[in-house]
Amino acid sequence: MTNEDTFQLLTGGLTPKERANVRHWIASLPEEEYINVHHAAAKKYYQLRDGHPAISGKILHYCGHILAAREYGWDTLKGKGYRVAGDAQFEDLKDIRKMKFRNLKNNENAIIRRKVLGYWGEVKEAKQNGIGFRKIAKYLKQSRKIDVSPSYIHKIWKEVEESA
Repeated sequence: MTNEDTFQLLTGGLTPKERANVRHWIASLPEEEYINVHHAAAKKYYQLRDGHPAISGKILHYCGHILAAREYGWDTLKGKGYRVAGDAQFEDLKDIRKMKFRNLKNNENAIIRRKVLGYWGEVKEAKQNGIGFRKIAKYLKQSRKIDVSPSYIHKIWKEVEESA
């Protein structure tokens, strides 16, 4: 078994990049919190030593440090500190997600629509001069930094100009 396999086994499957993120996170902690993580690492070392007596002490100490940091609050997905959430917080997050999905469904492309309507005078002028929706979309992307599809501009055109 290589050292990398051992590290992944003992740290719960963390990749080298994730372990590097943990080390950087530990180094960025205030001194008081760093001391707490370091103290917890000693306890983790003894727990690992009891479970894996054949592995060298320096590897166990390193893995204990990583495990202590994870337990102290390092998030393996984002590499940032986190707080342990209870059931109520998970329900709140679920409600927030549902609300966001509802808003996506109701206000589809609302931000892009507002941006396009902000330059509607230019769109209307270009269309009256015989320029197609593809070139209008290209113009908006290059000069106004609005990434919009020609079909969406056409949809807004139908709603705004043809209904009026």
